[in-house]
Amino acid sequence: MLATAAVKEHADSVEILEAHEPPAGPEPRTGVPQAPHIHRLQAGGAEAIEALLSGSIGLLTAAGAHRIPVTTDMVIYSPEGWYRRRQHATHYVTTASQVSRTAYYARRTGSPGPRPLRDIELTEQITAVHAHSRGTYGVPRVHPVLRRERAGG
Repeated sequence: MLATAAVKEHADSVEILEAHEPPAGPEPRTGVPQAPHIHRLQAGGAEAIEALLSGSIGLLTAAGAHRIPVTTDMVIYSPEGWYRRRQHATHYVTTASQVSRTAYYARRTGSPGPRPLRDIELTEQITAVHAHSRGTYGVPRVHPVLRRERAGG
């Protein structure tokens, strides 16, 4: 998508070709390795993305990414040795390890995925059982009531 944003002013049209059909929801994409990992985005890269897709960095931080001043709050070791610590940050890194697939797809599609919808439904059911017990039921009693209700009893 960044490449599309970068060339859109220089072409009459931009066509995106996918090797595989994109998933309908927050499932992993076919042919793309999926594993929990950290994404580092240097300040220059963040500025370039922001210039192409205004508001992107704000969306990342709203979804749980962190801006970390490098060389003041982070220690870095490279093949050439340790980076020097400085009084003032020389650049920033955005880490996105906590941005879930659910948050990504909710932002992409404009609606929450199936899990947040299930969580909302479950929260309503728990609240109803708790209220019906006049606030006396906790987890040990609410859980069996929910199981019975799901079983139709």
